[in-house]
Amino acid sequence: MRPVWIAAVIGALGLAAYPDGASAQPDGLAIARAFREAHGARILADFASLLAVPNVASDSAGISRNAALIGERLRARGVSVEVLTVPGAAPLVFGELRVSGAARTLGLYAHYDGQPVGWCAVAPREAYSFLERSRVLKPVDEKPVWSVSCLFVLRPYRRRGLSARLLRAAVEFAGRRGAKIVEGYPVEPSMEKMPDAFAWTGLPASFRRAGFKEVARRSKTRPIMRRVVRER
Repeated sequence: MRPVWIAAVIGALGLAAYPDGASAQPDGLAIARAFREAHGARILADFASLLAVPNVASDSAGISRNAALIGERLRARGVSVEVLTVPGAAPLVFGELRVSGAARTLGLYAHYDGQPVGWCAVAPREAYSFLERSRVLKPVDEKPVWSVSCLFVLRPYRRRGLSARLLRAAVEFAGRRGAKIVEGYPVEPSMEKMPDAFAWTGLPASFRRAGFKEVARRSKTRPIMRRVVRER
């Protein structure tokens, strides 16, 4: 295994809303399978060319070449791309593909030796309707914030500081798009080994390591934590 991760951002992706119900939606799995069968050789060739680029944590030049190559591949498929740099972390490849009628979704994923291993969703608070409906997570004040709605790392890759690095990258990304405050809603562990289903918004320790501070707590297990984005 090559010890490196690359984070990428996906923006404004998703299926458009279909007013006629689920039956009117296209079969995404069938579409993906048909595309793979029609373009299998090209997909493998692209992946082989990516694997041929040195991808080792200590080789910053190689990591930058990986980011540039990923950006090039995305542009070739009509995706708007920007490569972001974060101190102390691998480059971030931001890709945006606008889909008519789709709701905005933004997120970062950590990529380790050929597979995504971590995910952090971040967007303006108003993009998440569940926050608007929550009494526990209702707004602290009237200041506009971006919200981290989901933070998850695969079990084999935990306890490596990856969650904090994803959060720092999320703050950097949001700040570049005008955010002044980034807010998170982690779950305070109530047991030594909390099931993943109850901790999908992250744990307070990860947020603290990323520079977040608790600003409110309306429930014993649900702090609201914030980090102020540095002025540019």
